[in-house]
Amino acid sequence: MQRIRPVLLRVLFLLLTSIILISNFNILDNSERHAVAEKGYLDLSHYDFEKEGILCLDGEWQFYSDRLLEPVHHADIKAAEKPDVYSTPPTTWNYYEAGGKPIPGFGYGTYRMILTGVTPDIPMAIKMLPQSTAFDLYINHMLMAKNGVVAKDQKDSEVVYHPDSIQFIPRTTELVITIHISNYVYARGGLWDAPTIGTKEQIASLDEYVLHRDLFLQGCYCIAFLLFFVIYINRPSNRSLLYFAMLCVVAAARVLIYGGHLIAQYTENFRLITFIEYGTRLWFPLLLLLLLNEELSGKLSRKLLSTLTLLISALTVAVAVLPIHVFTAYARVLIAYDFILGLAVLVIMLWPGERFFPKGTNKSKVFFFYGNAAIFGCAVYDMFFATSAYIEMFHIGFFVALLAFAFVLAITYADALTDCEDALRKLEIESDRKLQTELKLLHSQIRPHFLYNALSAIANVCGKDSKKAEQLILDLAYFMQTSFDFNSHEKLTTLENELEYIRKYVQIEKARFGEKVTYTEQIEVPLTTQLPRLIIEPLVENAIRHGISKKKGGGEVRLRICKVPEGILVEVSDNGAGMTGEKLSEVFDEESKGVGLKNVQDRLVHSGGAGLVIESVMNEYTMVSFTIKN
Repeated sequence: MQRIRPVLLRVLFLLLTSIILISNFNILDNSERHAVAEKGYLDLSHYDFEKEGILCLDGEWQFYSDRLLEPVHHADIKAAEKPDVYSTPPTTWNYYEAGGKPIPGFGYGTYRMILTGVTPDIPMAIKMLPQSTAFDLYINHMLMAKNGVVAKDQKDSEVVYHPDSIQFIPRTTELVITIHISNYVYARGGLWDAPTIGTKEQIASLDEYVLHRDLFLQGCYCIAFLLFFVIYINRPSNRSLLYFAMLCVVAAARVLIYGGHLIAQYTENFRLITFIEYGTRLWFPLLLLLLLNEELSGKLSRKLLSTLTLLISALTVAVAVLPIHVFTAYARVLIAYDFILGLAVLVIMLWPGERFFPKGTNKSKVFFFYGNAAIFGCAVYDMFFATSAYIEMFHIGFFVALLAFAFVLAITYADALTDCEDALRKLEIESDRKLQTELKLLHSQIRPHFLYNALSAIANVCGKDSKKAEQLILDLAYFMQTSFDFNSHEKLTTLENELEYIRKYVQIEKARFGEKVTYTEQIEVPLTTQLPRLIIEPLVENAIRHGISKKKGGGEVRLRICKVPEGILVEVSDNGAGMTGEKLSEVFDEESKGVGLKNVQDRLVHSGGAGLVIESVMNEYTMVSFTIKN
């Protein structure tokens, strides 16, 4: 199942993203709908809007250069008014001739289309996107939409960037759509986006769909930007995170100026919008190349990438300061740049062998290629086939790429997390093994002089009290048996067992020191309480060996175990020799060669506790405590 799951995830991802791409093409594209204007006339008598949907008016329009014709009804059209050319949007008027001369970018003119076979008295609507660069739209003789100020003179014109959806009810079977356009800002003028016509409900539904789609995409890009940028701030060595965050900014900016034209909610400044259009098209292919090189390849020439970055930076500055008509004159060069660099990215990814991609990147490369192919395919569609900015597919392609790159990142991080978990598990096992080894060593750490002193004490007692000597021998046997129990793998024991072990040790030491050693217990918890093995005895042993035995006249060792809000508190105190502050600060360093207090400290910390708390005053007392959490 573990081998099948990654395959199923990849298949599911490809299926879902393919549905996203296809559904957007199906919703916005009307290439299969059979109604096309010829020489300015569009027959709708056989077109059923209810069945076939909205219709993009991307056929031939009558274009009259340097003339603003009076809007009229179909019956009032003068036969003598011959168009200069039949223009097909989104082809602007620069690509035509009038009177044998090329039509300049700056100027004005009239676009006209006559619709016949219209069904009267049915509410209709037209979606009109921003044009180059001011327009007035008339249906018959009535002004229905206005964007900026159309004028025959540059000083009287005004440029804004605002889409509009107009509703109307046709009263006859013929309609005349007249559009006046003037341009004195952009390098190309004219009808650069074909209007879209449909029923009132269809256009309203399309507006709602595009708005919700763009808001959704904006939200996705903003969230992705914040996520990747925050990760980059914390891991600045991984520049691919920065490149991807910047790509999200570029994609979000393009969503603002296409589709639902969300930017119109904030500004209609044509200069700013044009800068966003050209700036994003300059940076997107480069950022994609930098991301690819950083994430997968790393073999592209740094000098080449640095040169490209400097060049694009300089061009961005030029776009910001030069007159709009200067840099927009090179739109075809920019299209070629986008196309060539995008194609180069795909070629690099398809390059056989390890010229660009090291071993181990094949899985990631597949998804990066899929994402880049989605972007490239949608961008090519926008550059060469789209008839309206409503059908701008670039940001849909980038959304699919975003999902693909995020999918790769998720897999990469999941693998890294699994590796970390495996490493931590191995480290935990090794640490536990080390602690167990030290614990076994602690069990077996019966020093020769302790055995000698214990046996000598027992020998002295034998002549005086045979029963006491017998009990001491049994206590020593129990103590040694427990100390040398290497085969026990249990980490926990009951408090009762731990106390029994401590008492045997104390009895042996009291046989040596007599009345110099006093041991008392204050136990306020059940004897069935579970606690780590051999966790208290080393503290009692330490108190006797280093505290009481070194004080003339001896002293008392006190063990107190009670409940506290944090868990179970264990205190071992003595009124023996005590320690200086300097010695207290070095107590664990001194123990590093042994396994007494340091082993207890390490095991307490390893189990998630706070470790030992030691208080001591020279020639007065020492108290060692710790808390076992509930």
